[in-house]
Amino acid sequence: MTLVSCSSIQKQVNNNPKHETPNRYIYMIGTGGTISAEGISDTDYKEGKASIYQITKQLSNKNNSLKMIQLFNIGSQSIKDHHWFSLARQVNKILKDDSSKGIIITHGTDTMTNTAFFLNMVIKPVKPVVLVGSMKPSNSLNADGPRNLRLALQLVNNKNINNGIYIVMGNRIFSFPHVNKMNTTSISSFDGKDCGLVEKGKITNIKKSLDFPVLFPIEKMKGPQFIHHIKILSRQNEGNSDLIEYLSKENIDGIVYQGVGNGSVDKISKDLMLLRKMSKNGKIIVRTTSVLNGDVTKSSDDKKFGFIASRYLRAADSATLVKLCLENNITTPKEIQKIFDKTAIFFERE
Repeated sequence: MTLVSCSSIQKQVNNNPKHETPNRYIYMIGTGGTISAEGISDTDYKEGKASIYQITKQLSNKNNSLKMIQLFNIGSQSIKDHHWFSLARQVNKILKDDSSKGIIITHGTDTMTNTAFFLNMVIKPVKPVVLVGSMKPSNSLNADGPRNLRLALQLVNNKNINNGIYIVMGNRIFSFPHVNKMNTTSISSFDGKDCGLVEKGKITNIKKSLDFPVLFPIEKMKGPQFIHHIKILSRQNEGNSDLIEYLSKENIDGIVYQGVGNGSVDKISKDLMLLRKMSKNGKIIVRTTSVLNGDVTKSSDDKKFGFIASRYLRAADSATLVKLCLENNITTPKEIQKIFDKTAIFFERE
């Protein structure tokens, strides 16, 4: 990790934003993604070619005091648990620094919302935290990264912004969790509930972000990554009995089963029987769905079999939440279900 320091810090004159010292820093953390990529076309590229310093070089620093940190530089499809822990600890450290005004994280789009979910579970964003990326590589004639970065800077500097975690993509502002990646390659890939309007390059009508409870403070997790392992299985026409049998013998702590509809599990093949057996043997079993929107509701079978309904979370975030529970000694299906229920009110996707 490298850090570039700017000028010395001056004390604030008072709490009025009009008199705020210009030397409170916006921290820009580089993690990689398409915004750091170079390639031979808009869809054929390699991430990690451009550093955070190169990415921000074309931005005007006239009205911004910036500090840049290159934490890592990889495609977001390659992000592992230890990258998340490192990022959360870095963000948490900056948020506690009186010299910081806010944080912008450059990130790949494939797992951007998953990273936002993890950060929401482990840190309290007492200042704005904005994740930003691009759909086109940095050397593309149609590169959208600079525009998104400029909008992210404008958002952090906006006097009406609330503390929280935001995503800026496609010239739009979203307040997590009401955002999803909906397209594989389009510049307008992200869609959801707009948190502010962008008109002629100016931000108006910023809405209040959700105030998430910090269920698992990163300070209380001492290791470099999760020590528990959860696997994800998707429903298949021919069933997953062979995979479930194999995983039941492996050193894992549970399975997130991505079913269909309301998280339905195949009752004709051996899937249900084998999942019940794993649950009886102390493994965590979570039902979720491939359907993008809606509540995977709790059923009487869940209580009978010891299963957990994922509610509004989908497979990847469900696996993350289970690992967070286990890391914090929340180990029974009943206790873990309560945590999923707590997050449900914040993660409704209507």
